[in-house]
Amino acid sequence: MSVLEARGLSVGYLQPVLRDISFSVGPGEFVGLLGANGAGKSTLLMTLAGHLQPLAGEALIGGSGIRKLSPRHVARLLAFLPQHPGADGEFTVQQLVDMGRHPYQRGLGLYRNQEDIAAVGHAMRVTSIESLASHRMERLSGGQRQRVRLAQAIAQEPRILLLDEPTSWLDLRYQLELMGLLRHLAREEGVAIVAVLHDLNQAAQFCTRLVLLANGGLLADGVPGEVLTAEALRKAYGVHAIVQAHPHLAVPVVMPLESLGSNGG
Repeated sequence: MSVLEARGLSVGYLQPVLRDISFSVGPGEFVGLLGANGAGKSTLLMTLAGHLQPLAGEALIGGSGIRKLSPRHVARLLAFLPQHPGADGEFTVQQLVDMGRHPYQRGLGLYRNQEDIAAVGHAMRVTSIESLASHRMERLSGGQRQRVRLAQAIAQEPRILLLDEPTSWLDLRYQLELMGLLRHLAREEGVAIVAVLHDLNQAAQFCTRLVLLANGGLLADGVPGEVLTAEALRKAYGVHAIVQAHPHLAVPVVMPLESLGSNGG
């Protein structure tokens, strides 16, 4: 059963960047969306989130076209974390996470019922930010800010979570913490997650499935061992790479050796 589906999607602004993209995501799947710079990853993610109209095809949530659903209905099912969120430095952590309950509230959203309080409390616990509740966002580190934004998304209680380069600008520790948290949300809470990622080895370690884009289309879709092959990396990234089994984990390890003079997509 899929909760999110791309059905024959062609996406772009004036001209298609990607054509005829079809795949579906089920509950509890953690899908890494991969591809070279300019391959169309962010454009596809924005289309799946309903923020960009497709040039052809359709994005569906639970079998219904996302463009046919009200924004409030979509926000109760799907949360989207863009690569560059808007200014939020003036807000406290508590205020920002509370905003995640907006799809369930009426008017100005000043009244918090027990469901709101419970959802926000859960989101802050799983992201380990309870001690930061009174801190202003502008005073937090990059890793802390990312966890707060993720908590805001979790407070929406979405069935689907879309993230655009969530580990950018984070040091290695915070990257691993964030990826581990996303894996937990998929495994333990059944959230369907699609994240644009650049680190192929982290994607292989944490994601249950990878979708690789190249040359205006979908090059590969499957478990990490099926997608991260030397031939696929040559076509998608224009690099010569060795792909070997991880010595301790049942995942592939990518070791790029040299550029082939073309980014492949």
